[in-house]
Amino acid sequence: MALARYSAVALFLPLALAAGAQSIILVDPGNVPLVGSSYLVNKAAYLAPVAGGAGMNYDFSGMTSTETLTYMWAAPTVSPNAGMFPNATLALTNGGPDTVFYRTTTLGLERVGETRTITALGDNFPAGYTDGVLEMPLPVTYGDTWTDPIAGSFSLGGNPATRSGTITGSADAYGTVLLPGGTDPIEVLRLNSYVDETINTSVSGFPVAIHHTRHVVAYVPLWGKIPVFRTVTDTLAAFGTFQTDNFTEWLDASAVGITDLHADPFKLRIFPNPANSVAEVAFEGITAGALMEVVDMRGATVLHTALGSAGAAPATERIDVSQWDAGLYQLVLTDAKGTRSTRRFAVAR
Repeated sequence: MALARYSAVALFLPLALAAGAQSIILVDPGNVPLVGSSYLVNKAAYLAPVAGGAGMNYDFSGMTSTETLTYMWAAPTVSPNAGMFPNATLALTNGGPDTVFYRTTTLGLERVGETRTITALGDNFPAGYTDGVLEMPLPVTYGDTWTDPIAGSFSLGGNPATRSGTITGSADAYGTVLLPGGTDPIEVLRLNSYVDETINTSVSGFPVAIHHTRHVVAYVPLWGKIPVFRTVTDTLAAFGTFQTDNFTEWLDASAVGITDLHADPFKLRIFPNPANSVAEVAFEGITAGALMEVVDMRGATVLHTALGSAGAAPATERIDVSQWDAGLYQLVLTDAKGTRSTRRFAVAR
């Protein structure tokens, strides 16, 4: 698989959180990838995206995987071409011949270079950009749009080459996604990006123009450092021939935490729900070293506390929410072994 076609990516998502009546806001710095993170991804035939909009429900549970891949965010030094991209802080690879180099900035996640293959030229080549190409702005929310120019110079088959074009994108939908293997929907923001560029070079002294387009529709959760679901159509046109790659990918259920979400090992309950001044959190089976965290709809941690051992007997913790903003929150209870239960609850005014 040509990894360079993996666009608008970003990270690990144990659980998604958003306001039921509001769109997700993805906020920097919590949404940038981490070196060493890897994700099991399922691949299948291309599924044409449907309409966007507010409060959409996308059911992809009927998809059947034809291939599995492991994507990994690594240090740029994983590639022998890393020295060509000194600004890169991350490299995305899946074990194939192509690698994508990224950096994180105050604008978001930017692609700064890549090694990729053009079959028509029989060449795998490293190519950089004059400036980073913004693939995923942060923060971003429903209705946002962005445009960034594409420019760069590199060598292709020993001949000089230049690239020029644009990437345009929009957050054109929010709602829920139901993945294969899951029964609970995940709340997502949909990012729709389109690359249109021309690579000018020469072959045997004759000028050649290679037209490249890439359309990615990515469904990104809060905390989402990699989309939970995406469709890609990528085309290179040169010498009157077309190299096209159309496919669908989604995170494996184990990577999304679907199994953990259903297990609820600590029988976690929150009442009243919605809460106004105090929320009572009931659980059982907790051992020493467990943590209780609450995250708001922006992805910010509003509560982080260590719990003592509760043993098999039910136990209760009281949370003062009187000064919290009205909205939806998610509570995560994790023991020292990494086992966890989660519950959503609302604060009403």
